[in-house]
Amino acid sequence: MKTIKINNYRDVEQLKSLEDKELRVNLETCEASQRTRVIDFLAGMTFKKGSLKKVKAYEYIVQFF
Repeated sequence: MKTIKINNYRDVEQLKSLEDKELRVNLETCEASQRTRVIDFLAGMTFKKGSLKKVKAYEYIVQFF
C-alpha cells in the first residue's frame, strides 16, 4: 500500500490519478483548516466507488472499488 503525505489542499491533485488503488493518506503535516478540506475531498472521491477509513489521528486508508 502506497502512503501519500498531504501538506496542504493543493497536494490532493496527486490523488486524482490514483483512483484505482488502495492507499494510505497521511495528514500529520497538514494545517487543521486544510485538513478538513482534504478529508471532504477524499469523502467525495470515495462516495460512489470506494471507502474512507480513519486508522490513526491523522491517517486514512482510501480504497477504490
